[in-house]
Amino acid sequence: MAADASIVNLHKLGPHFYDFGVHLQDLYHQEVANIGSMLTQAFIDRFRVIFETSLLAGTVDERSSAVQQKLDALEKALLGIGQESRRDRDRWLREQTHIIETASMVQTYRKRKR
Repeated sequence: MAADASIVNLHKLGPHFYDFGVHLQDLYHQEVANIGSMLTQAFIDRFRVIFETSLLAGTVDERSSAVQQKLDALEKALLGIGQESRRDRDRWLREQTHIIETASMVQTYRKRKR
């Protein structure tokens, strides 16, 4: 993990790697501070890979599937959200979204008169 966290297969270590690490921090042990900093640094290092992979939402290549296999549950959820956001953005840019309508609260709002 210290060398390059983006290469480590966290799913193989445990599908809920970060959740398990958070629960380990509840233990009273001298390594608790090291666990927290290691989890934080690993997430920071891996987030860039997750972000870049989510930008490739419309394309399926060997790299993105290989990256997905190494992700734990939290990272897979973030990747899914990123991919969905990318697809929504692309639809919006192609003007394939629905027409924006006025909210009912705004339509029924009346100004108060003094």
